[in-house]
Amino acid sequence: MSSNSQFANDTKAGNKGETIVYSWLLRQPKIKNVLDVSDDIEFQKEDVDFLVLLSNKQVCKVEVKTDFKANETGNIPFETISTQYLNSKGCCEKTKADKIFYYIYNTNDLFIADVKKVRNYINENKDKLKEVNMGDGAKGYLLKINELSDLKILTKFNKII
Repeated sequence: MSSNSQFANDTKAGNKGETIVYSWLLRQPKIKNVLDVSDDIEFQKEDVDFLVLLSNKQVCKVEVKTDFKANETGNIPFETISTQYLNSKGCCEKTKADKIFYYIYNTNDLFIADVKKVRNYINENKDKLKEVNMGDGAKGYLLKINELSDLKILTKFNKII
């Protein structure tokens, strides 16, 4: 499969993941409203897909990632470099979101990560983490779901559809 057709497939799956997460968010009792800003150029620059208005009137910025392998590998990716030859920051590194939602496509599970906590975890554990190639010129860390869950950095919701 060519790089362009892989990108198109990834984008299509990502859009489906965003739609599923959006619907799930609207069903949550502590959420008043969800604004999809994924097509807004300013929010694209910040890697933010949704603005979530909570019942306590706070706004939470959310980035959604659709993942196909976490259920097999036990890891979630944290992309630090988007394109190595351009040395451009990866989504997870540059996002202005408060939370990253990892929608697991094959199992319909959802993992929610607090961005600041993940960044702190990486900074505190750089000596034992290994940055890896993630395909299409990207690099980042594969973080263990069980460890992040045990540390209360990651929360799992089963079968959201």
